Amino acid sequence: MASLIEVFMTEKRTYSQYPREFKEEAVALMTDQGYSVQKAVVSLGIRSNLLYRWQRQLEDQRSVNPLSEDEVWAGDITYLRTHQGWIYFAIVIDLYFRRIVGWPIDKRTTSDLIGRALMMAINLRQPRAGLVFHSDRGSQYTGKLYLKYELSQLKASGIG
Repeated sequence: MASLIEVFMTEKRTYSQYPREFKEEAVALMTDQGYSVQKAVVSLGIRSNLLYRWQRQLEDQRSVNPLSEDEVWAGDITYLRTHQGWIYFAIVIDLYFRRIVGWPIDKRTTSDLIGRALMMAINLRQPRAGLVFHSDRGSQYTGKLYLKYELSQLKASGIG
């Protein structure tokens, strides 16, 4: 039986016309079979940006659906305008339940605010070792204070 790649290589297609199975097999050429991006692109007859996009999509889909509570948390910062000025919320969400587990509020957005959100979530939920925390790459999550102090606290709690 011919592979999906061989079947779909017979005609040109737009991005949206490639089925999920084709995308998975194309990414597998790189990840499982050890093809370089250049070799995979040439053999598939597609542009490299498509291959990278499919790879990123497939990785994102795998990591966002945890199988149990306290397996994957995500964090972000949001803000609200009040009569007294802006207030900032650092929020930690358990991605299994889609429930907020940490939510401190402050007048400034700092690494300390994020640290308090994580500590609040850890104290409330007491997660087991192996929990993964995902955040964007904003300055609060990449600052020296967060990287030095908070990451050591997270590692001590078993969070990666």
